Amino acid sequence: MKPVVDVPPLPAKYFREEKKGPSYKQQARIEEGISIEEMLDKFGETEIKLSQKELLAMAPKLREALKDLLSKRRVPTGENNAFKASIEEDTKNEWLYTNVEDLGKAKKVQTVARDKGGELVEVWEVEEPLTQYLTTLPPDKRDRLVFTVETAEIKSAGNMGQLRVIPAVINGVREEEALLDSGSQIVTMSREAASDCKIPWDPSLAINMQSANGSITRTCGLAKNVPFIFGNITVYLQVHVIEEAPYRVLLGRPFDVITESKVVNSSSGQQFITITDPNTKEWASLATYDKGELPKTMETNF
Repeated sequence: MKPVVDVPPLPAKYFREEKKGPSYKQQARIEEGISIEEMLDKFGETEIKLSQKELLAMAPKLREALKDLLSKRRVPTGENNAFKASIEEDTKNEWLYTNVEDLGKAKKVQTVARDKGGELVEVWEVEEPLTQYLTTLPPDKRDRLVFTVETAEIKSAGNMGQLRVIPAVINGVREEEALLDSGSQIVTMSREAASDCKIPWDPSLAINMQSANGSITRTCGLAKNVPFIFGNITVYLQVHVIEEAPYRVLLGRPFDVITESKVVNSSSGQQFITITDPNTKEWASLATYDKGELPKTMETNF
């Protein structure tokens, strides 16, 4: 009988397959040879000259690069090296950019509001996409959200002196000079004008807005269902109150939607705006004026 000898098993060998990166990536031919970093350097100069190829290639990536470039970072104020780790951007406080134009268009909806006598009546108002979107967000995300302006609004902001104004009795208190700006997606009012018109606003619906020069400012809040009287026509608008503004009142697209406004130029050089009452369907034509040239009227106290 042969002796039995225990032979220990050979140690197992494990082979780990090294992870390899993807062999291919999605890239358009127009993106070949284009450096986003070089494009940003050009973009930061006072004057830039880009070829159409460069512009088309960098468009999808430029937003992310610009967001990183413009985001605030915590930077140590002294020589203490213990704070160097804080230089990296805190992603919790990162801005979330949203173009107001991407939220949809303003539309008319029927609701209930109080008339001059305090009675509840059915009226038409503008359902503003920005406000509707804001109410669906939690407070932490709402505070980090920045609404960017559209190209048309940037253009009109730079040529505000060319915009026309009309008179508007606001909240039944006083007449204000209202600036007509179809390039703006919202209706806004300075805090001073809102206070003078005795208009309350909801500070929980304040928003961060990126202005034409790229700076970010926070509004005071939203005033809901504010009555605006134009001649014999009354409309109710949602108004964003701004701490400082180069105007008293600005009527953006929601005003155009609710009144179905039409601008008419006469052969004598005058400009008129025709608006329609959304409730009675009555029409009214109002003369427009240069900013600062609106005829003064007596203040009304109700």
